[in-house]
Amino acid sequence: MFKKSFHFLWIGQACANSGDVFYIIGIISLIYQLTGSAFYTALLPFTITLARFFGSFVAPWVLDRMLLKHVLVGSQGVKTLLLMITTFLFISDYITATTVIFIFPLVSFIAFLDGWAVPARQALIVKILDRKQLLKGNSFLSVVDQTINLGCWPLGAIITSLVGGQGLLLVTGILFSISTFLMLFIMDNKRNSSSSTQSKSGSFLDGWRMIWSSPSIRTIAMIDVLESLASVVWIAAILYIYVEEILQKPEAWWGYINSTFFAGLLVGGFITLKCQRLFATHVHKTMLISSILISLLTILFGFTSIGSVALILSAAVGMFSQFKLILSTTIYQTVATEHVLAKVFSARDAILTGSFAVGTLLFGIMADFFHVTLLFIISAAFIFVSSIIILLSKRFLSIHNLMGK
Repeated sequence: MFKKSFHFLWIGQACANSGDVFYIIGIISLIYQLTGSAFYTALLPFTITLARFFGSFVAPWVLDRMLLKHVLVGSQGVKTLLLMITTFLFISDYITATTVIFIFPLVSFIAFLDGWAVPARQALIVKILDRKQLLKGNSFLSVVDQTINLGCWPLGAIITSLVGGQGLLLVTGILFSISTFLMLFIMDNKRNSSSSTQSKSGSFLDGWRMIWSSPSIRTIAMIDVLESLASVVWIAAILYIYVEEILQKPEAWWGYINSTFFAGLLVGGFITLKCQRLFATHVHKTMLISSILISLLTILFGFTSIGSVALILSAAVGMFSQFKLILSTTIYQTVATEHVLAKVFSARDAILTGSFAVGTLLFGIMADFFHVTLLFIISAAFIFVSSIIILLSKRFLSIHNLMGK
């Protein structure tokens, strides 16, 4: 059985994550209605990614000075306030086609705060769960996250069609408020800083130093960079081209592919949750086999012109990606010391968002000059390189004594 604090954490985060999805759908809907501009619509995810990168980068200063619980509650509370301001601006008709640019600073600040909340959540799990529950807890949270991703996007679209983007923002505000309230009940009475006399610059670099000095974490970080770059081919802009040029299907098919990918992530989370002991004792084999299969499946996906096959391949890539994600997160949690763990996760989040932003730019440029199939080949190559790293790093990829006796 999970501890009571964990229940407050996952329910609070479920409300927050649902609100995040609804908020993005609502903002995109309202911006497009006002401007009819694809540029402004595309600018939104770029702004969110960039702001979250900077949030992750400065998170160590915050994590050293506050309890992890207070980071979560504070960031979610401020997000709720910012969302209320954003909703008011739209309802009052202050935001028009000529003033829509003023929404982006608010969007940036909300994403900036997510850069604090994500590492705080990952590190807090270690504090409120026993060590032998970590893999189970990570798997459970992953199932919840992917259920939200799979269900809230279509649900958000339905709500938007019924009550409009402004109504969806109001729903988001309610979810954010519930999330903030629930996380107040999480028990966390221990600060993260190892020393009150530690210099600010030293404290800021703790997470990066741990990544560099620990062979296990350094290995996972290298794999993270490669896989973050590889994952860019699954963004809507690339899939839209793939659907049009390779599958020759209607636009809606990029949404189907996206949904099956999330379904695969969900199935992968369920499998890991049910077979946690097997995964804990075969970490290296699972990660290696998953990487090789993802690489092969990505190439097959890039070449297939059969819609049903593309959906199956997309789901399979999602499932094996989930195995690796859960295991790599658990390795971080079991290798890094508790006082520096949140800062390690903030550095990891900066690495992931930074490399994804760079990859988005590079793949976007290449998509204008090369056939889309080549992009999937390049993505598969990144994954294959990560599988070589995994093959050569067997002694660094394990979870010692995770399941207990």
